Amino acid sequence: MAEISILVGKRIRELRKKKGLTQAQLGSEADINDKYISEIERGSSKLTVNALNKIALALKVSAKDILDFDTIKPTRKELEEDLAWMIGKTSDEQIIFLHKLVTEILK
Repeated sequence: MAEISILVGKRIRELRKKKGLTQAQLGSEADINDKYISEIERGSSKLTVNALNKIALALKVSAKDILDFDTIKPTRKELEEDLAWMIGKTSDEQIIFLHKLVTEILK
């Protein structure tokens, strides 16, 4: 599972883009520096409760909506990296089973 700040950032980016806003526009609406918005979206800066509230109001969503990570759709690259990490953790027996399983799925 990704770190919470990364998930929050992805969710804010997703909602911002859905509303058709740039980071600068969201920053202006939320009275938050657009560089801070960028850092939040990248997960490189922690989001304060105050900033969460301001961003939610600017996006016209609830804070709960921002924290709803079930709607985040990972990119193909993220999925591939996650699969590679999981495969790296498997035993020889498990990798053989996974290979057979994937082969059957792709037939």
